[in-house]
Amino acid sequence: MGRRLGKKRRRVTLAEAPLITDRSPADRRATDLLRNAQVVAVEIDDPYGERGDKIVAFRSLRDDPLARLHCRAMIDDAQYAAGKDYRRDLEMAEIGNVRAIDPCKEAVDGGSLVEPLSETQRKASARLIEAGRVMGLFQESIVRAVFRDNLFPGQVAVYRGFRSQRDQDHYARLFRESLEVLALFYKYRSA
Repeated sequence: MGRRLGKKRRRVTLAEAPLITDRSPADRRATDLLRNAQVVAVEIDDPYGERGDKIVAFRSLRDDPLARLHCRAMIDDAQYAAGKDYRRDLEMAEIGNVRAIDPCKEAVDGGSLVEPLSETQRKASARLIEAGRVMGLFQESIVRAVFRDNLFPGQVAVYRGFRSQRDQDHYARLFRESLEVLALFYKYRSA
């Protein structure tokens, strides 16, 4: 066997390793993003570091119209937080965690029935009903369409048959006004 050609690797001892003393966030962002990627840099807690360490990461905005509007400064922090709370209530109020009965399995005594609606679902539904009353039926339908289908308000207008730019801008303004009403409802302050 011949000798292997190439560069020799030099081992670095611990004494020669660079000492990192600053507590700035580590940058672990991906460098090979797709050309049409919609991302924003965010600072998060480092899952691998010590408590309190922060890292900079990318967050995808592709399927989140609320975050897209927030990072483009079209809505403020209070409207963004209220929209997230409203979306959380929508998800909590969903009835989808009820398991179906399997007729192929043998019936067992002593099994407890699952409560159809939990207390958190009831509270979330009550908040949604009250928020709907505060917003109004038309604005609530726009907000629910944005959160359910992950569309911009202008796209909701197009799907409803309003194709002019004026109508799309009107839907966007109504959505922002709805978020402002939700910010007051969820007790967030606008800056």
